[in-house]
Amino acid sequence: MKEPRDLPAPTIKLSREEETTGIFIVEEVRQRTKKKKTIVFQPFGRGVQTAGNIIMDTSGRSFEFNNVISIIKKLQKKYSVILQSELTIDYEKEGFTDTESHPQQRPLRELAGAIKAADLFLGCDSVGQHIAKAFGKPAVVVVGSTFKENISYPDDKKFSVLDMGEGLRVYDPIRITIDEYTNRVNDRIMAMNDKVEAVIMQEVDKLMKKYYKYSDKAVSYTHLRAHET
Repeated sequence: MKEPRDLPAPTIKLSREEETTGIFIVEEVRQRTKKKKTIVFQPFGRGVQTAGNIIMDTSGRSFEFNNVISIIKKLQKKYSVILQSELTIDYEKEGFTDTESHPQQRPLRELAGAIKAADLFLGCDSVGQHIAKAFGKPAVVVVGSTFKENISYPDDKKFSVLDMGEGLRVYDPIRITIDEYTNRVNDRIMAMNDKVEAVIMQEVDKLMKKYYKYSDKAVSYTHLRAHET
């Protein structure tokens, strides 16, 4: 029998300002959407790049752009959504009616505060999942060109790691050398159809139902704003 190999959680210490800002971000989105359950969504890894109006990641680690838009719209039906991304998405162009509910391009440590204050993390092989692990947050992590045993926490009960690349990818010695053949094989490995998106939504709903806890004793947005200096 395979022994669990859950890695120890990273340690992240946020300043009072960073933690408070994270709470502000989450509470603002909750108030605008009228949805208490909040998800931080990080669809892009460091390999993402833009070419004109095209957003792509040839390393096979990021969500495809069309899937990002589709998944956000599906999440919005039940949850408030915070996008963690260095890229700006034109929500009006993509047909979103509520463009105020997706704070973008915030400093990483402020977004770390938002992950801590939110209810669940959804993302790819990037920093957000490690922040979620540090704060004990449930997470749905989708991997493609990288192996979940190497870069995520598949043995954590609060993590659902969905592997898009199993049996398809070629090992990529990322950050060591560039391998054109590997990149070519792994390119578009994260492309999802409706069935895959449905699985992601099912995992989000399952973890949210299992771990969501709303406390009336939580620090309120109004209280924090009143004492903001």
